[in-house]
Amino acid sequence: MTGERKTAVRKDAEKITVAHVASGLVRGGSEMVIYRYISHIDPEKYCWIYISYTDPEESVKQMFETLGVTVFRVTSKRDNLLKSCREVWRVFRENRVEIVHSHMTLMCFVTNLIGWAAGARVRISHSHLDIPGAGVRTPVNWFFKRLSTWTA
Repeated sequence: MTGERKTAVRKDAEKITVAHVASGLVRGGSEMVIYRYISHIDPEKYCWIYISYTDPEESVKQMFETLGVTVFRVTSKRDNLLKSCREVWRVFRENRVEIVHSHMTLMCFVTNLIGWAAGARVRISHSHLDIPGAGVRTPVNWFFKRLSTWTA
């Protein structure tokens, strides 16, 4: 993580901790879908975490934080896969994440496996994008989709 050690605000042991994991946090389609989810769900029952692999857009980060969401910025998988996975695992473990909602298109299985290893009881693969395969990519896309289905 970018030098910060923080945990989500979990005032009540009865709250369920949910982590949304996405490639970034900008004013875009999937981010606004997640924002609407959170803004319409009882904040007394849930503790929210948002994990971004890129630097969050500051105004959008503040919008989420206004709802009580703790935003974490972790190392990109492309920059350092092992470090990225360790950071995500640490966020899940330190915050006792019970539900992982992964918005990573074909790469949901990575987050799902980390969530499983960290003890998350529920793992959701949510693709906001349909990526049609072409040529050699078709078997890879099929395989990644199956991995995401099997790990959810």
